[in-house]
Amino acid sequence: MKRLISAKAILALLLVAFLLSQPAATYALEKQANGYTVADRRQYPIIFIPGMAGSTLDVQGESTINAWPGSLSVSDEAFKVLALKEDGRTPTHGVRAIATDTVKHGLGDVYPVSGPLVTFALSALPGVGPLFFHKVGVTEDLRFFPIYQGFYDYMEKEGYKLNDNPSGKVFFDFPYDFRQDNRRWTVLLDKKVDAVLKQTKSDKVILVGHSMGGLQARLYMKDPNRAKKVAAVVFMGTPHRGSPMPFYAMTDGYNFGNAKLTNTRMWEISGNWEGGYQLLPDYPFLVEEKLGKEIWGIDKINTEDWISLQEYDHYLVAEAIRFALGEKAAKPYKYRYGLPNRDFARKSMDFHKELGDSVDKYPGVKYYMIRGTDQETVQAFTYRFQDVGLAKPVLRLSKLVNKVGDGTGSFKGAEVDGLDGTFVVKSEHGAIPSNTKAQEILTDLRKKINNEDFRKGLVDNMSAFAKENIAKARRPSSFSDDGPSMFGMFKKMVLWIIDPEKIKLRDEIRGMFLAELRNARANITIAVAADKENPEHLYMVIDDYALKDAGTGVVSGATVNIKVDSYRTFEQVVKKQMDLMAAYTSGAVKVEGAGFSDRLQLKLAQWIIKYFMK
Repeated sequence: MKRLISAKAILALLLVAFLLSQPAATYALEKQANGYTVADRRQYPIIFIPGMAGSTLDVQGESTINAWPGSLSVSDEAFKVLALKEDGRTPTHGVRAIATDTVKHGLGDVYPVSGPLVTFALSALPGVGPLFFHKVGVTEDLRFFPIYQGFYDYMEKEGYKLNDNPSGKVFFDFPYDFRQDNRRWTVLLDKKVDAVLKQTKSDKVILVGHSMGGLQARLYMKDPNRAKKVAAVVFMGTPHRGSPMPFYAMTDGYNFGNAKLTNTRMWEISGNWEGGYQLLPDYPFLVEEKLGKEIWGIDKINTEDWISLQEYDHYLVAEAIRFALGEKAAKPYKYRYGLPNRDFARKSMDFHKELGDSVDKYPGVKYYMIRGTDQETVQAFTYRFQDVGLAKPVLRLSKLVNKVGDGTGSFKGAEVDGLDGTFVVKSEHGAIPSNTKAQEILTDLRKKINNEDFRKGLVDNMSAFAKENIAKARRPSSFSDDGPSMFGMFKKMVLWIIDPEKIKLRDEIRGMFLAELRNARANITIAVAADKENPEHLYMVIDDYALKDAGTGVVSGATVNIKVDSYRTFEQVVKKQMDLMAAYTSGAVKVEGAGFSDRLQLKLAQWIIKYFMK
């Protein structure tokens, strides 16, 4: 049987056959370069969901103030506007707050701040200055007490830009009103995911949730249709089963480290924050002080049988003022029994039941957890009741502390079944997203989720194969049945006399290849056995017989579109373990599209029919 084309010609043909895919009708995470765009649907965008108090709330009134974290001028008194009525939605003071951004710094942004003082502070306080302020770009603007800024800086160092990025990598965030029922925001998060997928044309997103943001992600994953849009969820310090500290905030008072907010003010404004109640533990965390008698959870402690320490302190202050002004000049203080909103406390148990003990599993979706540890952490409380002469006793709490936790989230509270991996870092709760070790873990997870190392290997093999065969295709002998020797020249003369049409057709095919290789954009589509609906996409850009660019994704304006039936075929061809022509004639490699591809197939068909199928 006659050879279809010489071995060298077959290798050159394989090169072009591997410039494959479907026409680039849509683009994902577009990278713009030299007049073309590349879209990678599998370089999944990231959506960051902040935790409790991690979203900026702009309060609309006669003037707009950034109430949390606020500017340096916001006082403890100003936080009163964040109080809600018993329904957990209506503002107590008549002004509504809207979540507008993720908190970057704990004391707000100050613009502009510059001059000798700034320069001195940044240069004279190495290692100390960054604890208090953050230098932005090449300016001397200052931002005080970084909170999530470290995470945003990390994303930028990884090549990701917020909301938009010409180079392709992009991430987004999802601020929300953390005071209200977490379930209220699932629909909005879904709209956010849809908007991100529409903007990037990506197949899926990666959800990264810090603290309560992880609970938002779990609520989102309850719906299988929504879960189809997610490649993975990464939890950072998420209290899946709750934490004892919210109970402490609702009784004794705790400001969660917000230096601008007193414990008392936190207790006053958060009593009707349903989102806070959803962080209460779903497990027993109160031990009777004399030990061995009884262990309580919210289901038992949520009664009217006691008065909280903060309630009692407010009563004492009110009574002192009433005494000073005269009993008739001030009304008696009406103290409340138990937790400020017992209805929300009861519903918090239903909330945890809805979440369940395990993440919701779906094919192809991965869940990972990054936990903080080695911090003084309250794991539970001992309690006793103190008779103070009122109708009910005061609840007195003592902390049971160890270092197995992140300072806010307890060891047991972080438990959840069904994770694909759990990682522990030495970090305080709020600092986990900015923790260097946690960021290294997140980088590794992102590469794993995006399959980045494997895909890079595909590109490297393809590039090496292309460079070798582009060079071969430029040599005249690569498409001939002879070589540069005198015998080869004689054979060519004989071939021309016997069958001039063969050498003419051969030279036409060679000319088509050379013309395309001068300036070509090629797409390659590899069928994925585990997910036929989402094939792998690679691309190459050739300019003046040189490989100028190659990578994962789809290049716009492709001149060649080829499909490969599997990773196995791809690897065997580029590693020269399979003859390209054999792959082509067997249908394992197909050339599709218009223009050059159609003309090439016509010429190859003429060659096969006339010289191969006799």
